[in-house]
Amino acid sequence: MLKTKLKGLLFNVLLLCVSVLIALVLIEAFLAFFFPQKATIDWIVKPNTSTFDPMLGYRHAPHEEYAYYSNEFKTRIKINSEGFRDDEFSVEKNPDTERIMALGDSFTYAAEVDVKKRFTELIEKMASADVKKVDVLNFGTGGYGTCQEYSLLKQEATTYHPEKVVLFFYIGNDFYENDLAQEYRPQCSIKNDHVDVLPAIKGTKNKGTVSGLIINSHVLSLMMNTIRFSRVSSTISKVIGRQSSYSEVLDLFDKKRNVRLENLFNLTESILTDMKEFLDENQISFTVVVIPHRIQVDANTWSGVVAQNGINPEEYDLDMPNAWLKNVFEKHNIKYIDLTPKFRDAGKEKGVYFYHNGHFNTYGHEVAAVQVYQQLQSNT
Repeated sequence: MLKTKLKGLLFNVLLLCVSVLIALVLIEAFLAFFFPQKATIDWIVKPNTSTFDPMLGYRHAPHEEYAYYSNEFKTRIKINSEGFRDDEFSVEKNPDTERIMALGDSFTYAAEVDVKKRFTELIEKMASADVKKVDVLNFGTGGYGTCQEYSLLKQEATTYHPEKVVLFFYIGNDFYENDLAQEYRPQCSIKNDHVDVLPAIKGTKNKGTVSGLIINSHVLSLMMNTIRFSRVSSTISKVIGRQSSYSEVLDLFDKKRNVRLENLFNLTESILTDMKEFLDENQISFTVVVIPHRIQVDANTWSGVVAQNGINPEEYDLDMPNAWLKNVFEKHNIKYIDLTPKFRDAGKEKGVYFYHNGHFNTYGHEVAAVQVYQQLQSNT
């Protein structure tokens, strides 16, 4: 009697497991065919939605298409044949069309908003309506630093012949991402008063079994995307004290001397001046747009960072990296647009960044587009 019951129980458990497995296979097939997914956590996504490039470190894999979302946004990512999130680029250019090359990192790539609502597309729309047709080519790539953008510029500028190049420089990590000791990045160093770009080192880290499953499964990627930045995740983070403290960027604003940061500042200055020299030689206009970190714009966020890190706000200057960049721009006659003041004003009305994700929301892109377009026009 007992054996019969156990056999029946085991049979039911086995039947349940087989049914769940079949359901997962069917869901996996459905997602793969109709709604392909990609896990969107950086340590999982970079080596797998990107291809290795010795002079860039990596670029987005051509023709990739997948869903990207959290509780704050839902978008569709589609990569062109060159590895950028934009329409196909044409080498041939209409003589009546002005071409702008936009360089930048994830703020320019802007995976969090619909492609037509990014500041590059909004600038293109405003310019074409006001003066003549303008074509903005978005070369933004998540995780790129100024060194990679310089290398990309030298590869592509003479191919697409833009009249203007606009570099979107993010205060939050662009200095740090020029650090030499990083895999999947070209190495920039100063040699004979100019920047020497050495090929990238291909990463050797192997992904574990769990991350491999997440990478290759549409079902698990969907689950990961749903969990990331979810309200539940945020609540748990607050309860256990793991809400982002932005401690990794505090050095940028610390008034105390930091030798490593000084070296990164000097390297960044050399990269910017070499970019300017290269573009001057090719008779291409150059403008740098400074994108502020959220703690520079949102007073409440800064107050929370001060409390969570237990720091004295008097020892920090939130405008320090901007002042340093301004000095570099004026010293080398580089045109620039600092979005910080405008974003501080706009942020008083409503948020310009996604709360959890930290990148520009749709309103942030609108504010950036208007400011950049107006100042590009006045700089002409």
